[in-house]
Formats: sequence, structure tokens, C-alpha cells
Amino acid sequence: MKISTLNCAGLPFSNKKKRFDVIAEQIRGEASNIVCLQEVISKKDPDRLAGNGYSVHTVPGILVNKGGLAILSKGTVLEDIRFERFKDQGKLNSRQIADCILGKGFMTARVPKLDARLVNAHMVSSYSPEFTPCLHLRAQIEQLLDHIESDERVILCGDLNTHKDSPYYDLILDDGFVDLRADQNEPTYMEYEKTLDYIFIKGQELASQFRAELMKHLPTDHRGVVALMEAE
Repeated sequence: MKISTLNCAGLPFSNKKKRFDVIAEQIRGEASNIVCLQEVISKKDPDRLAGNGYSVHTVPGILVNKGGLAILSKGTVLEDIRFERFKDQGKLNSRQIADCILGKGFMTARVPKLDARLVNAHMVSSYSPEFTPCLHLRAQIEQLLDHIESDERVILCGDLNTHKDSPYYDLILDDGFVDLRADQNEPTYMEYEKTLDYIFIKGQELASQFRAELMKHLPTDHRGVVALMEAE
């Protein structure tokens, strides 16, 4: 079992089609069973990135995929796919206006093969290379954690816009999650040289079966994270 997460920087910038072609090739070569994608905003984006037998899971909005999120799956059944929008979206009169317009939130799905819930999340950015208190980000993390049952096994993937040296990262750990790259220092977000992208697992037995590494550099401003189950 292989699970990966990647922010595709899918805002309508130049060369998007060319960039997505390269990202799609990597996704297919990586051959993950589950791929959690962020910033796949256009309803056509997930299909551009899928292929080779992948099923595409989104929660369509009126014009875009809700939250700009999608999950691809191959050889793994996903059930009960849902989207929950964050109640606190950030400040409209700031750089967070883009986060507000996108309507960030998280997708959830049951993974019967792992007896676990999958969560694909994209959280508001503080737009700072160093930890800056952001009550909007804290509120989003708390909403997500409140959504999770205390005794369920959970795989939390995505661009959480949370620095490892922040108290918000500690909130996730304190809720029983294990960061699969806790002992790795290589950053996932190139501009700030910080880690913002994660695969966390709640459930010690499940977490102990996985190891994580980074994807190679792709034409996006984030490095993807890949988790591989060592013994199935």
C-alpha cells in the first residue's frame, strides 16, 4: 500500500497544462494506491492528472471542486466520500483572500482495506516563512480534530500550512497523530524552506507499518510526500 499527497499549485498560472503533464507522469510512475491532491481547482484538473486505471474522487461545487481537493485511487476501494468546509476561512482584507475564495476544507473517505479514515486537507496560510500566530489556522485544525472520533484510525494528508516548530503542529501530535517524517528535515515548501505538507497517522499500530519520503522535485512549489506500507 502506497499513499501520497501533493499540492499541485493549480491556480490558473501560465504553463499550467505543461506543468500538469509532468506531474501526471510522476503520479503514474509513483503508482500510489491513494493520491491526495490539493489545488486541483478546475473540474478538469483531476482527470488531467489521473490515468492508468485511477478512479477520481471529488466533491463538485458550482464552478470548481470543493476546497480545490481531489483523491485518486487505484486498486483500493474508498467509501463514504465527503467534504467539510472550514467555518473560519481567514481574512478577506489580506493575502488570505485567495484562501477565502477557494473555500478551503477537507475531504474524508473510508479505506476498508486499512480499517481507517482518510483525510485530505488544505488549510489557510499565514503567508510567513516563520511561525506567526494565526487564529484562523488554529480554528481550522481544531475543527478537523473535533471531526475525528477519539478511537478511530486516521490517515491525515495534505498541505496543512503548519510549521513543525509551531504550537499548531503540537495540537495534531497531542491528538494522537504520528508525523511519518518527524525525523526528516528536508522541507516541502521551497519558498520558505519549511515543511508544510504532511502525512500523519493516528493509531500506533497502523503508523508503525509505514515509512515516508519525499517525491522528487516537480513543477509545483511543494514537494509531495509518499508513505509506503513496509509489510502488508
